[in-house]
Amino acid sequence: MSNSALITKLRQKALETLRESSEMFEKSLLLLKDGKHDEAQEMQELARQKRSDSSYLMVEANRLEEDQSPSHSSPSTQRLK
Repeated sequence: MSNSALITKLRQKALETLRESSEMFEKSLLLLKDGKHDEAQEMQELARQKRSDSSYLMVEANRLEEDQSPSHSSPSTQRLK
């Protein structure tokens, strides 16, 4: 798999995971309205974990993209690291 394909796949997975997280937050609100506080809290924690996973995937995609860019190997960029 090329880097470009991997970057695209990581970004797609990040967005999918973010959507799942949003749906879980919505479900947790419904649980709260039904008075199911413990279940809602558990759902919110799972949703936060999904958000974190999504962020990680996007950071990895950005890192890969930066690594493949031609300007990445320039001397001025190397000094910033």
